[in-house]
Amino acid sequence: MVADRFRDKYPRVSRLLDEHIEETLAFYDFPDHHRRKIRTTNFIEGTLNSKLKRRAKVVGIFPNRESCIRYACCLLMEIDEDWQTGRRYMRMEENDTDETDEFMEKIEELKLTEELVTQ
Repeated sequence: MVADRFRDKYPRVSRLLDEHIEETLAFYDFPDHHRRKIRTTNFIEGTLNSKLKRRAKVVGIFPNRESCIRYACCLLMEIDEDWQTGRRYMRMEENDTDETDEFMEKIEELKLTEELVTQ
């Protein structure tokens, strides 16, 4: 087990893994096509950070810290509203397939079509 391997070097982390292993592996309770999106927040954080940076560059210099915080909060509320009303990170319906899987299937179909045309 991972906790045993690092117990001497990182005892606190090993103890946390021992005590909270169920929470750590909770994403395995979901279907396969959701696990990739649940196990990490990199995509969400990357999108969020890039939007904040891009919009803050338009303003340039903020007069004080409070104005910067107000501006960031307004942007975060706007992004949240966009995600709540229109955009979906993943489909929760059981019969829906993952959008990425559909996209990859279309790419494979195109590759097969190209191979048939070149023959």
